[in-house]
Amino acid sequence: MRRRSSIFLLEIVIAIFLVGLFSVYFIRSSIHHIYQERKALLDLVFEDQYNLARMKLIAENWNKVDKLPTVENAAPLLSQSFTANLGGQSYSREKNYKVWCASKYQNHFSLILKEDKKKYRFLVQKEAAPSAVPDSKPESAAAS
Repeated sequence: MRRRSSIFLLEIVIAIFLVGLFSVYFIRSSIHHIYQERKALLDLVFEDQYNLARMKLIAENWNKVDKLPTVENAAPLLSQSFTANLGGQSYSREKNYKVWCASKYQNHFSLILKEDKKKYRFLVQKEAAPSAVPDSKPESAAAS
């Protein structure tokens, strides 16, 4: 009788250990998954800010494309920092930009935007440049 109760207690201890082990495994993998989702969401937020910065640089330099440097080494390095708030925490990243005009094709210019190691090439026409970067509020909303 005593031998049966000791085996039964051993089975209970093993079962409790296995339940605890599986619980720790699933909690740990869930936390890892949550960290991955937060990192992906943070990357999306920063990519939106990078896109807006690229569009702003293109709009600012389109009108003066003929006055931009013609080689990358002569282009000034523009550094811009970005911040994002996620889950009550603030995160920041920094990007470096260079803008130059490599060449001219008839009445079109080759505007090049370098962001860290990526290069974006645009074939622009100075006469078709946007007038200015639009405000965030439309005029009808500002008047009321």
